[in-house]
Amino acid sequence: MEGEMGRAVRRQAGDLQQAADRAWAPEGSSRRALEEVASRWKAAALGKEK
Repeated sequence: MEGEMGRAVRRQAGDLQQAADRAWAPEGSSRRALEEVASRWKAAALGKEK
């Protein structure tokens, strides 16, 4: 893509990449959510539901 539209698309893609990086960082929201789900699954599998 060229011109202003291409720059806008690349800028938005960069913004989305940064947001994904933050979400999957060690203290990011997605990582915390996945850890919580995994913890609940493990507890349920061991018969220790919360």
